Amino acid sequence: MSPRWYVNGQSKRRNAPSWNYVAVQACGTLRFVEGTDWMTAHLSRLTATHEDRLPQPWSTADASPEFLAQMKNHLVGFEIEIRDLVGKKFLSQQRTEADRSSLVSNLMLDPAPGSRAIASLIKP
Repeated sequence: MSPRWYVNGQSKRRNAPSWNYVAVQACGTLRFVEGTDWMTAHLSRLTATHEDRLPQPWSTADASPEFLAQMKNHLVGFEIEIRDLVGKKFLSQQRTEADRSSLVSNLMLDPAPGSRAIASLIKP
């Protein structure tokens, strides 16, 4: 968050850039997965999740087998048997309503990925 986006504190010049975020920590047992069959299936599902909504979705079948084989050599497969999830959010809760409204307005104009998503979570 740019210090210029905060309404309060500008006159005293007591603001610095800050972050707003939402995070989740997964706790559990980690298991590394060996073999290309698992990675092939995982990459296909992951790709479909993000591509299927597009007018011309790309799939792993569109890549050369040599390219996919090379990429799989650089990836590490793992699964986590989750036993606990812990969430945390920091969305300028300590700021005034005016500051939060200003943040939302400025984030909605920011072309950076994720800016609008964070703006939608801040409560003015």
